[in-house]
Amino acid sequence: MPVSLEILATILVVLVAIKLLFVLFSPKSWLNFAKELYSKPIITQVVAVVLAAIVLCYLLQAGLTIVHILAVTLFLSLVTITGFAPHGKQLVSWANRQGLQKLCKEQWLHIVIWVVLILWGIKELFF
Repeated sequence: MPVSLEILATILVVLVAIKLLFVLFSPKSWLNFAKELYSKPIITQVVAVVLAAIVLCYLLQAGLTIVHILAVTLFLSLVTITGFAPHGKQLVSWANRQGLQKLCKEQWLHIVIWVVLILWGIKELFF
């Protein structure tokens, strides 16, 4: 296994372990951190996109293809749903109050990233 994949996996394991420890033993501290992290959403988005691009480059250099990455993304999307499912009614209610057009406007970067990834996946799978 390429060392870069081991490093990425180690980073994830350490960050998730730290998060879980805070959530379990000091939830208020975790909420304060989250509040600070999301207090400047544009900066948070830019940093996340840059880090995502770096991780994507490492994954591709390690020999994974976009098809591999999308398959893992499906797995993680399903795992994420298990976390959001208990709050589904509140999320749908919140989305309705916000309005779909407003949400799409606010989520433009997220939507563009998904469109690029899906088009890339279609190209690799079918062409």
